Amino acid sequence: MSAITQLTAEEFLNLPDTPGKQELLDGELISLPLAKHSHSEITRMIVSRGNTAEETDRKVSAYLQEGAAEVWVVYPATRSMTVFRKDETLRVTDIYRCERIGVTVKLDELLPEV
Repeated sequence: MSAITQLTAEEFLNLPDTPGKQELLDGELISLPLAKHSHSEITRMIVSRGNTAEETDRKVSAYLQEGAAEVWVVYPATRSMTVFRKDETLRVTDIYRCERIGVTVKLDELLPEV
């Protein structure tokens, strides 16, 4: 498990400019993609034991507010994925087809049993 680097507000303000948007959330740097490009409309997150529900929820909300069309949150421990959209939430346990980008996600291939 990797450690999260905490930043102060001063350190955050002194970061170099980068494409997209950066936010400081409880000391954690969150980089949001440019929403105007089609490849940025889908955000993916993989949840590990170190992630709290509150942290995951804040990140999903931030991504959707910044223009992500969908946020895919993958839960390896339960071999599932939740797809968040502004107007609906889907729980996926087998196959998900994203028509927006023409991709099919097969969870058994993405998360092979160990």
